[in-house]
This record gives sequence, C-alpha cells and structure tokens, in this order.
Amino acid sequence: MKQKTQAFIEILDTLALEQQKSYWLEKSPHHLSYIDIIEKYVPDPKFIHLVRNGEDVIASMYEAVNTYANWGERYRHSLDACIQQWIWSIQLTQNQLHKPNHKRVSYETLVANPQAVLQDLAAFIGIDYQETMLQGYQTVAKQVVLDTESWKSQVYQPIHNANSRKFHQVFDDQQQDYIRERLSVVNYPEWVGKSE
Repeated sequence: MKQKTQAFIEILDTLALEQQKSYWLEKSPHHLSYIDIIEKYVPDPKFIHLVRNGEDVIASMYEAVNTYANWGERYRHSLDACIQQWIWSIQLTQNQLHKPNHKRVSYETLVANPQAVLQDLAAFIGIDYQETMLQGYQTVAKQVVLDTESWKSQVYQPIHNANSRKFHQVFDDQQQDYIRERLSVVNYPEWVGKSE
C-alpha cells in the first residue's frame, strides 16, 4: 500500500511541477473515506470540506442519476440512496472538523461572498490570496471536466446560488417533507450555513 501511495503522490507532484504549480488539489468526494490514509502518507495535507445544503445536493444527485446513464449507477432511481450518500458525507465531515488541518466551508457562503471565503481559504492553506483567483475559473474548469461528464455542463456558467429551485422542481411536497425529515439526523439547516 505504501509504495503504491507514494507512487501516486509522486505522479501528482510531477504533474504540478510540470505546470509550474507548487500545490495540487484532489477533489473526489468519495475520498472522504480515505482521509486517514491520506493523512498518513501525504505530508501536511489540508482538507477543505465544501458543504452545500442537503436538499439541493439530493435534488441534483437524483436528477443526475435519472438523467445521465453514466452517472452514479448505484443510486439509480433511489431517492433513499441519494439521501443516505449526503448524510454519510456530512457525518464523515463532522468527524474530521476537530482537526486543525480540516476546514468546513459553506457553498452558500462561498457563492455569496467569494472573495472573503477565498482569502480565508488561502490563509488556511498557507498561500497568498490573489485577485486572479476569482477570474478564469471557467477556463480552468474546462481542463478538469471530462467529455463524458455531461452533468457538469453548468460548471462553465458564472458562480450563482441556485439553491431551493431545483429541490422544489424535482420533488413534490410529500417527497420534500420526507427528505427534510431524513436530513434532520445531522441537524443540517443549522449546520451547513456556517463556515469554520
């Protein structure tokens, strides 16, 4: 395990250096399961937990799994699977936030005040904030979105908060009540709106 992990880290380091970058960022949500391994093998890692309102995440997931054939086959047509995935992710995040190398950021706060959030994140990571961080993200996004990821087509649009609209469009009143009840196990309305 150690050799494979070290080889993977060396590949990421090499790719960063080839692009004249000092840092690399890995953003796979399912890697929440591997935080302990990452912390064991990656020197001085920083974790940013970007948390979005559960209702809207579930609406987006449910719509994606029922629209795009190659998205999340295990969640296919299952509202409960989408709900459980969000709860699982939030619980894993909550379990890490006592560590100084973990930071929670509310998606809604990022969208409402991107400069302040990015300044705070830059300080957390240990880099200088630059105004250019708010520019050109659409061009950069094109470099990391695969042609097979059609559900990410909106990543090229300006950052905006589309919360609640999709939730009310995708689900009827009974489903909305059911989702809210299920999400209450993580106290999500009070929890996700705050950044630490």
